[in-house]
Amino acid sequence: SSLRIRYSTCLSVSMMQSRIGISHHTRGLAFLVLLCGCTLPEALRTRLGDQQWSPSMQAWLRHLDNATHPIDLTGHFSEHNSSGKVLHVIYSDSQFYNNRLAWIKQTWAEALPSDRILVIGDKASQDTDLRGMPVLPTQCASHEHWAGLCCKFAEALIAAHSAMELMPHVTWAYFADDDTYVRPEILEEALRTSEASAVSSTSPNGVVYGNFGCFVDSPACQVPHGLCGGGGYAASRAAVASLVGTRPGDLLRETMQNCDSCEMWSDIALSVSFEKRSILTLPMQGIQPWTLTKAEFDEGLAAAVEPVQYHYINTEGAMRFLHELFQPEEADAIDVFLDEASATQQCSTFRDRTVCASVGQDEVPWSLDG
Repeated sequence: SSLRIRYSTCLSVSMMQSRIGISHHTRGLAFLVLLCGCTLPEALRTRLGDQQWSPSMQAWLRHLDNATHPIDLTGHFSEHNSSGKVLHVIYSDSQFYNNRLAWIKQTWAEALPSDRILVIGDKASQDTDLRGMPVLPTQCASHEHWAGLCCKFAEALIAAHSAMELMPHVTWAYFADDDTYVRPEILEEALRTSEASAVSSTSPNGVVYGNFGCFVDSPACQVPHGLCGGGGYAASRAAVASLVGTRPGDLLRETMQNCDSCEMWSDIALSVSFEKRSILTLPMQGIQPWTLTKAEFDEGLAAAVEPVQYHYINTEGAMRFLHELFQPEEADAIDVFLDEASATQQCSTFRDRTVCASVGQDEVPWSLDG
C-alpha cells in the first residue's frame, strides 16, 4: 500500500542514554545538532527556530543568497550538449561512490551522456571509474541519512535549476536515490506523454510526478498526501524554478525548517514546499518504490505500463540482473541452466527475454522473504 505512517527515530546516543521524555521540538533540535556540529546541550539551550548553522554552512548560504550563478556547472552542461529532455539527479554519499554509484555507471547510466546525470554527494569523487558522471560536493552532513538527506534534497534542486538554465532543451529533472535502477528511455517517454497533456501544460507553477500518499503522524506537519520518496520524483522545469526561486539559500533554509517539523523525513518536508507553491502533484505509473516479492516483481513485468524504476536495489548482483533483463531483445543473454523448481524462484521474463540468477545467488531484485 502507498499509505504509510512514519515514526521518528531517536538520533542521538546521549538522548537515548538520558531516558528522559523527548518532545517533538527536542527531536528537531537533535536534528540540528547533526547539521551544525554543535553539542547537544548547546542545541537544547537554543530556541526552536534559531538555527545554529556551522560556519561553513553560513558561508555557503551567503554565497547562495548573493551569487548570480550560485553553482557553476558550465564545465559539465551547456546548450550544445545532448538533446535529452530529462536530467537525472542522484542523491549519494562518499561511502557509496565506489559501489552503488559505480554499479549505476556500469549499468543503467552506461549509455547516458554525461550531461544527462548529476550526483549530489558530500565530497568530490576521486574515483576514476566515475569519470563522465559529475559528482557535486555539498556542505551537507556526510554519512547521515536524516539531516544530510534533507540538505541534499534542497541542494539537488538548486543544482538541477543551475543545470537546466544551461540546457534549455531539458524540460524535466528526475531525482532518485543511489540504490535505484532506472530505465531512462522509458522514463523519458512517460514524461513526454505527460508533458503533452493539458493538465501538465496549464499548471503555472509546474508539475511533480511521483508516488504520493505518505505522511507524518505529527500536528506540526500537516501534509496528508505527501511524496513517498522511494520512487523518486520527476519535476518539470517550471516546478524546479518555482521551488528554487530567486534566492536559492531560502530553499535550503525552508527545507531544513520543514524537516524539523516533519520528523526529519525529507520527502514529506519537500511536499510542504510543493503545497506552499501550489505545484501540481500527480501519480507516476511504473515506479516501484518498495521492495517487491518475487510474485509482485513478475506481475510488474507483465503489466500494461512498463516498469520505469526499482528502488532498494542495493547489491551489485541485483543491479546487473535488472540491466540484463531490460537489455534489447537481440542482445546476447547469459546462459544459466536450472531445473524447473529453481527456475521459478531464480528466473524472470520480460517480453521474450528470460534472465536467471544462479542457484544460491541471493542478489536478486526482489525480497527472498516473500
